[in-house]
Amino acid sequence: MILLHLFACTFQPGGAFATLDGATFEAALEPGAARDLSTGDALIFLTDLAYEVTVERADVGVESVDILTLQASGGAFDPANPPDGFTLCHGGHCHDEGGALWSYAEVEAFMATGGGGFSTVVGMPVDASLDLVHPEARAVAPDTSDLPMGPLDRLEVGWTTFVLEGTAVGGALVGPTPVRVEVALPDAVGVDLGYDVGRTGPEALTLAARLAVPGTLFDGVDLATLVVDGAVDLTATDAAQGVIDHLLESVVTAELTDVATGTVITEEEP
Repeated sequence: MILLHLFACTFQPGGAFATLDGATFEAALEPGAARDLSTGDALIFLTDLAYEVTVERADVGVESVDILTLQASGGAFDPANPPDGFTLCHGGHCHDEGGALWSYAEVEAFMATGGGGFSTVVGMPVDASLDLVHPEARAVAPDTSDLPMGPLDRLEVGWTTFVLEGTAVGGALVGPTPVRVEVALPDAVGVDLGYDVGRTGPEALTLAARLAVPGTLFDGVDLATLVVDGAVDLTATDAAQGVIDHLLESVVTAELTDVATGTVITEEEP
């Protein structure tokens, strides 16, 4: 969790108005009610082609969790004509050239300020492979304890790789079949924070950040047609890109809480 102490007038101009004392981050594979066939300790999800996948291992490599602010720097935003640096805008978000997702509001602000881009206010290194099957909130240490007055616009999770290993049944598969995929991931996924550090805010905040990977990972993949030597490895197949696309639908949440009162002041989803 992140604590932000706001000291208002006790700081000189340009100094910190908040202190960041800590953070927690958690990542989990969450199939969703319509796909979750889990029993006991076994994590099982259903694909859209009626395959049942029992997950034995699912890991995501995470480099860092970062709090960003949008740099001020004019323009207009038209989703039908994505600005430079973006490849596609649809469904309320845009894909940038690095693969990260931006909300329309973020892109509009980005263009309105001349595309100044985001800068990091606080970086929280993770540098670990996180178990999505047995999720656990872990403390992450911020690289600075001081925050200047101004907006905290976005929280981003910088991820690197995803690995899933398990067993599939159903369809034309002849009995339980090992299934595996390993993919490299685009730069980041994130969520709008929309919080301003100021003179009148709470003296301390906590932040709990979470990444939820969906159970649609193998949607559209006919596993039975990809069996080689009794197993399915999607890593070097065309289906791997579909897995990446579904991973980009992962949901990041960020909850800021006033330490003094216990009041949640932001709880944002994309």
